[in-house]
Amino acid sequence: MIGPKRNNSGQVLIVAALAIAFLISSTIAYIYQTGQAASVDEPYATHDFARNIKLSSRNLIVGWLANVSIGGDNETLGTTLDRWSSFVENQYFVGKCVLKSDCYKSGEYSEGLWIGWSEDGFGVTSAKVDFTLNLTVDGSEFTITFPVNVTTSIVSSGTYEVNPPFWHDVNMTINVYVDGMRALVEDLSVYYRHTSNWLSAKQLSNYSLSDYGNGTYRLTFTLSRFWIHKLLTRVFDRRDIFVQTSFMPEKLIDNLPIFLVGTSKPEIAEFDNTSLGSLTSPSGLGAVLSMGSNAEYWIIGSTNRKVFKYDGQNFTEVTPISNQFTSGISAVNWGDGYWLVGDRDGRIQKYDGSSWTDLTAEAGFNSLGIPISEIEWNEDFQYWLVGSNSIVKKFDGTIWTDVSPTVRQFEDEIGGISCDGSTWLVGDLKGVIQAFNGTQWTNLTSEAGFYSNGTSIYTIDWGDNKFLVGGKDGKIKMYNGSSWLDVSSGWGSNKDILAIEYSDTYAYWLVGGSYGQIMTFDGSLWRDLTNHAVLSGDINAVSAEFQC
Repeated sequence: MIGPKRNNSGQVLIVAALAIAFLISSTIAYIYQTGQAASVDEPYATHDFARNIKLSSRNLIVGWLANVSIGGDNETLGTTLDRWSSFVENQYFVGKCVLKSDCYKSGEYSEGLWIGWSEDGFGVTSAKVDFTLNLTVDGSEFTITFPVNVTTSIVSSGTYEVNPPFWHDVNMTINVYVDGMRALVEDLSVYYRHTSNWLSAKQLSNYSLSDYGNGTYRLTFTLSRFWIHKLLTRVFDRRDIFVQTSFMPEKLIDNLPIFLVGTSKPEIAEFDNTSLGSLTSPSGLGAVLSMGSNAEYWIIGSTNRKVFKYDGQNFTEVTPISNQFTSGISAVNWGDGYWLVGDRDGRIQKYDGSSWTDLTAEAGFNSLGIPISEIEWNEDFQYWLVGSNSIVKKFDGTIWTDVSPTVRQFEDEIGGISCDGSTWLVGDLKGVIQAFNGTQWTNLTSEAGFYSNGTSIYTIDWGDNKFLVGGKDGKIKMYNGSSWLDVSSGWGSNKDILAIEYSDTYAYWLVGGSYGQIMTFDGSLWRDLTNHAVLSGDINAVSAEFQC
């Protein structure tokens, strides 16, 4: 978890020096004045002295707690109070003064301090001390006891819901309390977890904060589906005391996505998380090679160069009339408000739902005589990666850039591309697999273990904070960014794994293979749907209505 930071540099010194110095100087001034009064036999107001010590003791604890809460000098509260007592006692000139402190040790408190920055939405920073002040003056003795409890706490809660095809809408409520009462803050920041990093929600263009003026704050913002479903609230109260807490918001599910499954027969079926239902294939559909969804409809590509649209009810052919495709439609994907569709001859076109724009010449695959094998968009990077024979190109909607690795080159056709929002994972039919962070490539081929066994990589998909990579002869592995885990035994056969699609709603991948084998996998358990399926062809394409 990230540590507390303020906009002002040297905050530790500001809190420690200004708070303590102010308290001590004000106390010295007061004692000097009362001492002068006593020396000329004026009545000495013992209760005024006691009131000042009570106030100063509280302010001292506030300053100490503010300092400790941001990682300042961790001198124990007891040690600090011993120094304070010694100072007070030495400044009392009209009798004897004894100031004792007892740091609270029960419950969550240790030596008077409780820092409880939990991961369940509740955060507290607190110091609790019982004081006893004993004063003697003119033969009279006065004993005053007073507790000091300085506490800042926050309660954070929230939800998120799907905003297809890529987004999650987040709603948060934060309540702030100072010494048990609702209170305003000096500074409030919210962060969301993205891969291994905490990122500021305030930097998002759609971030909105509502301050209700009573210690209640409401926030809304929209994230890509690649965040880790964890939020962090960080608060400085108006005394500069810091507190934070993280939590996992509740997911609200308004509708349930379905999967569309296509085979080489051709066959098309729908899976609703319960059963597979066969659909009547449209006239003219060849073997299904590719498909994708934009949460409103699917685009389906087939071997006979035709493209179909399916809206959940009807199939409509949308094959371009001019600049036609000349080979099987091998890759389809949606992003940035339009489709990219490519064929085995390296032709690639943009489709906005009504018209086509040919990008073949500028893309440069067709002129090299190589196919479009993979197309993937990522909303965090805001560009596409398009794979071909040993070549990977980036397309930002205007410019095509060859970003193929130069050190460990790919050796064959790109079989799979996926992204977690910060890293692309790309594998080829020889089993070479590499990670790309947008600037540099990292070769993962050796540790992945596909290449050494001559295992082709046919498909990759990200979900549940990890990648699932499938290939020839039923080989399938999970990669969490640091290590690989072979989960092939659950697949249970040597049938090729050809298509993988994750659903965040269902929290599993739907995995399709040769001869109609189809299963779900949640990262640990497999569920075989093959015997209930109506499919016999190779499952070349699986597409969730939306993955978020």
